[in-house]
Amino acid sequence: MSTKPVKETELRTKPRTRTTSELVINITNLTRKVGSTPVVFENVRYGKVTMKIKRPSATTVLSNVAAGQKALERARTKILRPGVTITVHKGVPLYSADPDHPSTLIRKLDGKVQRGRFVDGKFKAAKAA
Repeated sequence: MSTKPVKETELRTKPRTRTTSELVINITNLTRKVGSTPVVFENVRYGKVTMKIKRPSATTVLSNVAAGQKALERARTKILRPGVTITVHKGVPLYSADPDHPSTLIRKLDGKVQRGRFVDGKFKAAKAA
């Protein structure tokens, strides 16, 4: 793997690596002088793709954090509501576990409730007791 030569106006710092569950991000800080003002760029690498980005200002970061907190506040009521809403459609079965018999499933289909199991990939209703 070849590296691009560094110009005298660029100062390299030690690369950092951040790891998420499926993604490795390598970040290298580059400082360039634009006129007399140093501007910090970061090379962000996602797999084989490398992007050179300008580091956001502290004001931009704080603004983005505030916007994220406002969005989370708007979503809070939906996030905190327990349960899942399932829309029932005709001809589409809904399956759930039988709380009294863990090895048995309950199938609700078009108003009819049956208990049974899957055999060879198909639901087989148990005989009524």
